[in-house]
Amino acid sequence: FSTIVYPNPVKAGDNLTIENTSPNDSIVITSVSGATVTKLVNEDLSIDTNNLSKGLYFVKVSNKIVKIIVE
Repeated sequence: FSTIVYPNPVKAGDNLTIENTSPNDSIVITSVSGATVTKLVNEDLSIDTNNLSKGLYFVKVSNKIVKIIVE
């Protein structure tokens, strides 16, 4: 499986979609400072970005890390 994270960049308040994850994958979103913003275990999901400030974040799904930008 190749995890897909979109849209990127995402507008604050829109949903960030994560697809092609395995049922037990750990999904962690961290800020550039290293603070954990969201931690989930799920398959395909949609994350509301209302709680994210504008900036750069890292989405880690198991061993894969994707950079996302919140505008």
